Amino acid sequence: MSKTTSTGKAAPSLRIGIWFGFPFEIQTKREGIGRYTVSLAKALMENFNSEVELWCYEINKSNFESLFEPIIKDKSISHLLRIHTEASSLNQCQLDIETSWLRDFIRSKDVIHRDQLLEVCCNTLSKADCFLVPIVSLTNAINLIHPVVIALHDLVTVEFKHLFAEEEGYDEQSTKSVLLFAQQIAADGAFFCSNSNYVRNNHALKYIDGLRSERTDYIHLPVIPPPIHQDVALPSKEVLEYKYGLPKRYFFYPTQIRPYKNLEALIRLLDRIRFSDPDLKLVITGKPNKRASALSKILALDDQIVLTGDVSEIELYALHKYAEFSIAPSYFEGGIPWQALEAIQMETPALIARTPGAIERLESIGIDPNDCTDFVFDPDNIDQLTGLYRNLQANRTTIIEQQKRIQKLLTQYTWSDVANRYYNIFSTRTITRKRSVAAFLETNSAIKASLQQKPPLTDTRIQPQNKYVAALKKLPIVSPILLYTWRLLKAPQTLASIWQMSMETKNSVADLKILLTNQRTAANKNSEINKL
Repeated sequence: MSKTTSTGKAAPSLRIGIWFGFPFEIQTKREGIGRYTVSLAKALMENFNSEVELWCYEINKSNFESLFEPIIKDKSISHLLRIHTEASSLNQCQLDIETSWLRDFIRSKDVIHRDQLLEVCCNTLSKADCFLVPIVSLTNAINLIHPVVIALHDLVTVEFKHLFAEEEGYDEQSTKSVLLFAQQIAADGAFFCSNSNYVRNNHALKYIDGLRSERTDYIHLPVIPPPIHQDVALPSKEVLEYKYGLPKRYFFYPTQIRPYKNLEALIRLLDRIRFSDPDLKLVITGKPNKRASALSKILALDDQIVLTGDVSEIELYALHKYAEFSIAPSYFEGGIPWQALEAIQMETPALIARTPGAIERLESIGIDPNDCTDFVFDPDNIDQLTGLYRNLQANRTTIIEQQKRIQKLLTQYTWSDVANRYYNIFSTRTITRKRSVAAFLETNSAIKASLQQKPPLTDTRIQPQNKYVAALKKLPIVSPILLYTWRLLKAPQTLASIWQMSMETKNSVADLKILLTNQRTAANKNSEINKL
């Protein structure tokens, strides 16, 4: 699907940038942020034929190639995705005299440059109409010159500061930096989009000073379809037992454990049923946080908890399938927890904590939360959770059927619907917060000082000289070689004179740029004379 103009012609699709400028190595494979970004990018490509630029540091390139594998392997849309790094930027500007200053900048060994290297490359080379920043902690997005949409999934480190403060390595300054970044980029015209109205009102508008409601919105997230096909068999329970020490009977909670995830509730449930159901154990994929670890030691329950560590997507769904039930006890979720939806997909019942996000999402599809008392519980009420566990043993089939009806309603809302909403936001953001590269450098004294001898910069992007250059640049691997060969054959005298002058006089890049412009002008005049 694509937009059309008043004349009936197809409107050009927006080019969307995705900013993943983590300056350190990260893993996103099993993170909700990663799954959200891939699903949204895929829907934008399929719905609008939008080209997507993903910007990350070279150290994380393989990680994002793995994360975006569903798109890369899909031949119908793979050509729309481009992953850019500081290394690919160097290759891109190798043969462009206009951006040779950037080549020198990338090669610089000055440590001052490294923290903002990707921003400089992106601001100079990106052709995106608008950028999505998938997580608010990417504070270096403040330097982007493009219109920006911030995906504000939550500010849990602010709402649950008392829980995070108990953990080793808690960095209050980091939280303050994120809030300061949010305030600054909001003042600069950025748009904030959340996954629930609760987050919009109680995180974004409450904690970000100066953020106006008209620059915010919320878009509920849909169910993420499992990567399971009829021709892909799940690993057997015996295989998982051997690989992960999986117990015969268990309940399951897959997540990256953070303080607000409330793992303590599951440990207390284990304690309640240790004598009545001693064979039932807890399986988790994340490493327990400080408070949960201390509690399990006090209650002598370490041997009742199995830590699998990271698992593949297929193994994840298999672990849901073989579980007696799955559980999501978190104090906060942006909607109905994905862990619960994954379990229901595998016809495994799920117990869900009563969070504002979950209640909001149930109500949005016409479900009264008071009709869900068989599987929704107060995250602080262990008596209630224990009662739901016992009720589940007796009414498992009934609860599964009830949850499948809810899932059917949820699946009527798709990533295509989400992409439509986001595309409208991206379209409106392209008319504001557009700065020039020169303005960006003007406000950054460190970079400005390093480029004092370089030519003045503008927002002009390098355009191919003709259709042949354009065609060569579209070839992903051999384009530098072909482009270089074409230029040698097309204008040998120009290149030779540039080489001679640079060797003899060691002129600046600005001088070379002027020379090249003059040579091209002369060549064009000669061509016109020959035609006459």
